[in-house]
Amino acid sequence: MTAFAGFWEQGTGKTKFALDTAANLFKEGEIDGMLVIAPGAVHREWLGEDALLKHFPEDLLEQTRGFSFLSEKAATNWHAAAVKDLLGSRDQPHVMTMSYSGFMTKRGKKAAWDMLRTRRVLMVLDESTEIKSPGAKRTISMVAAGRYPAYKRILDGTPVSNSPFDVYAPIRFLDSQYWKRHAIGTAGAFRHTFGVYAQTKAGDEFPTGDYKNLDVLHEWIQPISSRVLKKDVLDLPPKVYNTVRFDMTGEQRRIYDELKKDYRTILESGEEITAELTIVRQLRLQQVACGYIPTPIEEGQSAQPVHLIGNRNPRLETLVELLDFTPHPAIVWARFQLDIDQIMKRLGNRAVRLDGRVDPEGRETAKARFRAGDAQFLISNPAVGGVGLTLNQAKSMFYYSNNFKLRERLQSEDRNHRIGQDVSVGITDLIANETIDDHIVKSLRRKYEVACEVTGDEVLSWL
Repeated sequence: MTAFAGFWEQGTGKTKFALDTAANLFKEGEIDGMLVIAPGAVHREWLGEDALLKHFPEDLLEQTRGFSFLSEKAATNWHAAAVKDLLGSRDQPHVMTMSYSGFMTKRGKKAAWDMLRTRRVLMVLDESTEIKSPGAKRTISMVAAGRYPAYKRILDGTPVSNSPFDVYAPIRFLDSQYWKRHAIGTAGAFRHTFGVYAQTKAGDEFPTGDYKNLDVLHEWIQPISSRVLKKDVLDLPPKVYNTVRFDMTGEQRRIYDELKKDYRTILESGEEITAELTIVRQLRLQQVACGYIPTPIEEGQSAQPVHLIGNRNPRLETLVELLDFTPHPAIVWARFQLDIDQIMKRLGNRAVRLDGRVDPEGRETAKARFRAGDAQFLISNPAVGGVGLTLNQAKSMFYYSNNFKLRERLQSEDRNHRIGQDVSVGITDLIANETIDDHIVKSLRRKYEVACEVTGDEVLSWL
């Protein structure tokens, strides 16, 4: 098929599926280029030992030229020359990879468009829910680019990461007329077909958060997609879930309860903290449960100051105690950068860091140290480290703090639950008693149940 979706669960071989497709099309003369768009630094993994070098036939690999477009290097002379050389040569199969953010830069977009307009290309969107928002500039640009490839594939193990609406834009990339053939002309019509809406007394419409017709949506996506689950194709040891609960300090509890009830609190320093908006209040409540709270920025300050609550952090103490009794490599996932700052300070050389504060070269170094055994723990947030990596060295995972994003949770869980894992993977959530931590977990469970309705998966015990 010219356009197809591989909704294969993490670890089942989505990359191999796409590369096998490309190899066959290259050999049959159907394409002379492959363009891969993937999150962050993950796109570079496509040209590595676990992807192109492993799955391309040897005779084709010898002919193929591969290049990773690096937006942070794109202005340099050598990078510009390399792109020009790649696109100017027509006598070899070419594979170019770039990040979604790189595609949205002026140089990245030009390189991609030049390739699409001068070659017969297989274009692959890895983790395709990166374009789930129909009105976003990234989505609009990617759907527009979808008019040009000879062949298209989208790959995503969690195609419904937040709501059923997530599948609308990626499938529009595959086939701009697909939903119209089902009498759905716009994103708004799609939402009203599968979402439940109510009205205020003034007659304004708002989404209730419930959904309908999910069996219909499941049926509609079948002809253009396939779904593969690990339990059906791999003989992997199970994931073993565990929850470790702890109590906040008295001062944490006071601040937490006041913010929750009155939307304001007074710190010991006399500073007043307010959180009237629901989204801000949820954020502040979770930060309090992690042992700190941001305070107002004053004139002349470049960064928002943070108030550490008391001289104890029960969440951090609980984690360190658990890690002290962990004899093998492990991954710690944390939502906030300050969480990672505090964890790294306590663990020192025992850990490496993989998050937004680490540049691309530093991330590669961190991964290499962890894989080589030079560091026992990898500390990361799911947005950076939770996608596209194989970290089978880790035998345990600890969720220091969660967020509400189902995709990041499911993706991060599978970084070490993949081919090559030979022991049961322990997954531990740290939960502060009587806090938003429980609410986040319940929200993730609900999103998981909805996702299973759309993909047709069996609802398993989780979290």
